[in-house]
Amino acid sequence: TEDMVIAILRDEEGHRRLFEGFLREYEAEGRT
Repeated sequence: TEDMVIAILRDEEGHRRLFEGFLREYEAEGRT
């Protein structure tokens, strides 16, 4: 069970990074 929790948390972190990167790119394009 612990392995699953760690995997989910790690996945969640990756999604957050992807989302933040997407937002930054979107904002940068909007300003141009």
